[in-house]
Amino acid sequence: MPERRKDHPAEEALHAYLDGELTLAEARQVEDHLLTCGDCRGQLAELKSLFALLDSVGEQALQRD
Repeated sequence: MPERRKDHPAEEALHAYLDGELTLAEARQVEDHLLTCGDCRGQLAELKSLFALLDSVGEQALQRD
């Protein structure tokens, strides 16, 4: 994966944004960036899809071998 430019939010910030863990100011900064950056909107959409897929799987009991 190409390195993120300094003006893009870090992947960790996008995760925190989706989880509602950012301060209001931090969330607004991410949202403002998303308005103008298709790459980050795409990355956020991929993360949302991945999290939705993981949620749909549910927890599985592990079997002892």
